[in-house]
Amino acid sequence: MQHLVAIAGNLRCDHPARIPQARRRRPADVRQTPPVPRDTPTATPGASDTGTCGSMRRRIVALLREYLEGLLVREIEARLGIARSLSDTLLGMRRDGMVQRVERRRYAVGTS
Repeated sequence: MQHLVAIAGNLRCDHPARIPQARRRRPADVRQTPPVPRDTPTATPGASDTGTCGSMRRRIVALLREYLEGLLVREIEARLGIARSLSDTLLGMRRDGMVQRVERRRYAVGTS
């Protein structure tokens, strides 16, 4: 059903899909902030385990300290009893210098 609005005796369609893009912009106070540039560092390399996954990072580092030769991602998940993949977490930890990749999908405690 189309939405019709009477403006000065003329009828026009005011359906959201038919409103020109320029009129559909968000008000200035509702606009999102611009994204952070990719070259801006989001974490200090070798930073302590802060952030939302800090406790998981601490558990992973503690486990890897027991296995100096490193563990596969699936071994870490099994030993910690985690049902989801830890690949992204480990990649972030590698980026931050907390762990190092020994071989494909095998991680050990970082040397720094």
